[in-house]
Amino acid sequence: MTTAKRPPVARRSTRQTRFVRPFEGDQDPYLDRRKIAGSAVCPDCGAVHVRGKWSWREKPKRVVEHVCPACQRVRDKVPAAYLTLVDGDFLRVHDAEIMHLIEHVEAHEREEHALKREMGRERTARGLELTFTDAHLARAIAEALHHAYQGEIDLQYTPGDVMLRASWSR
Repeated sequence: MTTAKRPPVARRSTRQTRFVRPFEGDQDPYLDRRKIAGSAVCPDCGAVHVRGKWSWREKPKRVVEHVCPACQRVRDKVPAAYLTLVDGDFLRVHDAEIMHLIEHVEAHEREEHALKREMGRERTARGLELTFTDAHLARAIAEALHHAYQGEIDLQYTPGDVMLRASWSR
């Protein structure tokens, strides 16, 4: 008795289809879509692009000038994240300590990641609004404030996680 063999069935990898989401419409418009040929240096801040990563290092011998995504955001005045420190008694009393913590976290992140920077600070009717070139930096600062002083954090991402609006209050 012979059995007919069925042709092999092409199966899609369940791992790929389940865990990897498509990024066609989600990408940050300020990140380069194509690789920069060779090494580059940002004329504004001096960050160096080598092997697909912007970092703080010595400038290579053969290098072209290319504005980094963080400086482009600053030029265009388009932050990747907003962090609002909601005005209240606690913020007024501990203003210097809170600003020192924010500067410490920002300096630590900027040292490791050249594209993570604070863009500016502005007093609004709601409180103090800080703007950043990277959403992860705003979230890190909000979490550092929560860890140090408790309070409430509200994080709202745009579709595709391109921009973050965060607030901290106590």
